[in-house]
Amino acid sequence: MRVFSIVLVVLAVLFLAATLPCFFSDEYAEIAIVLSNFSYALPLVVSYYAQNFDFVVTILISAVISLLYHTCKAFDTCFHLDEFAWEHLDVSYSWFLLLTLVSFFALNTRFLHAAPLHVGLIIWGAEAHCVEGNYDCRSYKTVVVCIYLAFVVLRAIRNPSLYDTVDVIVAMSLFVAAASIYLFFNTTAGHTLWHVTSAIGMCFLITCFNDSRFHKLGFREPALSYRTLIPRADI
Repeated sequence: MRVFSIVLVVLAVLFLAATLPCFFSDEYAEIAIVLSNFSYALPLVVSYYAQNFDFVVTILISAVISLLYHTCKAFDTCFHLDEFAWEHLDVSYSWFLLLTLVSFFALNTRFLHAAPLHVGLIIWGAEAHCVEGNYDCRSYKTVVVCIYLAFVVLRAIRNPSLYDTVDVIVAMSLFVAAASIYLFFNTTAGHTLWHVTSAIGMCFLITCFNDSRFHKLGFREPALSYRTLIPRADI
């Protein structure tokens, strides 16, 4: 586990360092924004080792769609769809991934029950034709995210031992950083940094509950009280 943790940290640092030249070279940024999608391999690996397989498909599909969209946008190499269609698909799945993650943060293992609601919200937003400056009706979906976060605070107050404090603080800090970059610095370089920052934040969010198999990218295992004493067949 320690080797796994060190590898994760090294890869995270390398991905972050690789975004820096984007702010000095537009040509590099065009390539980096495509390759930055591979940073989502980090939360995929964490999901696998945490045996939280419900995230794997959602993260993988979102990463693949983002990769295809940015390849289309940067190099005009589009797979069957034009750039506008890929952008629409990318935005929809980005919101679905965000709503999936924040619902997990609030509901834990029951988060998949909210997936049909998220699909309905995203489709409604795509068809609502909101005013300019509120692309894809992002404001009302932001309200839904805030409702989930308010429920997280309520659960944490009622049960302080529910969450791992460090994982939550790091995940939320990276979430705020990623959201700020997306909203206020959405250049090619900023978007590249957003990909990497959000991917690293997911790694901590996936293990935010105290009963997770490990915390802090694997540098700390759960307390003995959260471990099962009965061997599991799937281990």
